[in-house]
Amino acid sequence: MSCEIGVGLTTFPDVLSAKSTISKLLLGNLISCAQIDTEIESHYIWKGKMQVTPEVRVTMKFDIRQANNIEKKLIKLHPYETPQWVYWEVRGSKSYTDWIKNPN
Repeated sequence: MSCEIGVGLTTFPDVLSAKSTISKLLLGNLISCAQIDTEIESHYIWKGKMQVTPEVRVTMKFDIRQANNIEKKLIKLHPYETPQWVYWEVRGSKSYTDWIKNPN
């Protein structure tokens, strides 16, 4: 049997700001785990100008019911004016999704 959880993505300018935010989300029981991917390069248009920026990507797993609470906290903590927060609902093994929903 598989159960639904949330997987979300965001980016940060550096590992230190990513770790700080992850710690606060973990301690606030909003996410169950996160992975940091370093050395990505983002290409985008910001305020009418093309940008190329080194970033770190963070993937988070959480109880899907926390998605809106994570968004509110992420916006408050994040160093970017408009942080990326995209997420989707996924299915996973019962044992893993049980842990995501109740990590303590």
